[in-house]
Amino acid sequence: MKVVPQLFMVNALGENVDYSNYGYRNKNCYLLISSDDCEDCYFGNYLWNSKNCMDCLYVTNSQVCYELTDSHNCYHCFYSDELENCNDCFFSYDLKGCQNCVGCIGLRHKSYCWFNEQLLEEGFKAKLKDLNANDPSHWVSKLKERKGDVFHRSTTTVNCEDCLGDHIKDCKNAKFCFDSYGLEDSKFIVNGPGQIKNCYDFCGAKELEASYQGISTGGPGINLLFNNHAWSGCANVIYGSFNVASQYLFGCAGVRHKKYCILNKQYSKEVYEELAPKIIEHMSASGEWGEFFPIRFAFFHYNETLANDLFPLDKEAVLKRGWKFREEEGVKGAPVQERVKKCADCGKNYKMIDHELHFYQNEGLAQPEKCPDCRHKIRMNKRNPYKLWKRQCGKCGTEILSTYASQRPEKICCQQCYLSGTY
Repeated sequence: MKVVPQLFMVNALGENVDYSNYGYRNKNCYLLISSDDCEDCYFGNYLWNSKNCMDCLYVTNSQVCYELTDSHNCYHCFYSDELENCNDCFFSYDLKGCQNCVGCIGLRHKSYCWFNEQLLEEGFKAKLKDLNANDPSHWVSKLKERKGDVFHRSTTTVNCEDCLGDHIKDCKNAKFCFDSYGLEDSKFIVNGPGQIKNCYDFCGAKELEASYQGISTGGPGINLLFNNHAWSGCANVIYGSFNVASQYLFGCAGVRHKKYCILNKQYSKEVYEELAPKIIEHMSASGEWGEFFPIRFAFFHYNETLANDLFPLDKEAVLKRGWKFREEEGVKGAPVQERVKKCADCGKNYKMIDHELHFYQNEGLAQPEKCPDCRHKIRMNKRNPYKLWKRQCGKCGTEILSTYASQRPEKICCQQCYLSGTY
């Protein structure tokens, strides 16, 4: 893996996306990660089919949105979470089919509401003067306070049958899965955007079947075991890395359109079928078989990876485990250019780009005082972890599993009680 040249970034069919990674068919995007079919999107993670969105996380089919998290089919929505089919909603949470709402929680198909109070259009527009007169942090804090007064659903599952997880949709018999849809008979899947069946333990998978343990795998794929990136029709690949459209590989890296290879060496079908079982037998005896690539093979330092987003560790904790930690190299001190600012949190300098400045100006927004990395951390911290705890529904007393930890103060209710209270 360390001998074969690696892709410096993963971008397919993109245009003007030099500083983005893990993207497909994106155009004019900057620092956009793990996103597909987006245009003019910046500083975001996990965006799909969206346009002119900035500082967003897990957003699909949306346009002209800012600081939006876990939302779908939205237009011109700012500083909000868990919105669906909404327009012109600000500082709100858990809205569906709403427009022209500010500071609202749990509304369905409402318009011109101010902190859940129904107003006439004229009264609502008069209130908007207050919105522009205060710093966004004032309204963010106010929304956070109000969240403590309402019941939260234990997990977000939509059209799912016999499933456990959070933010999953259209799934059947999917257990401990998160941020995925279209799963069937699968377990431990994270970021799986569709057509996954009979799979176990993946982060980033699509159009995948009968496979075990992998990262960024599928599109399509079948019978893939222990793979770090296997794309475009790979099948029957065991312990592979960055292979494309290949079948019957064992221990290969960077192979394209090949069959019956071991450690990147070509064999005949007969010899491959003779050697592969012997390798598995040897790995089983040494205790290696069945384990994913050990962390010592990682190309990146721990604090550069998605793992640090989900399971943050400080330098001491990382080094204690024998893992690599990257020292901060960002320039600190007084900015020397007009478009360079100093982050209010970490002190690192960061640059403002043209599209970003135009977006703030057009929408009447103040320029952020924190760097993109620190803004991303704030959005990640608003989401619950990929873990389930035993809780009791605060309304009916039923025992449930929830991504809200037992010691957290939020009031939690089961799916049935949540639906009865909002519809």
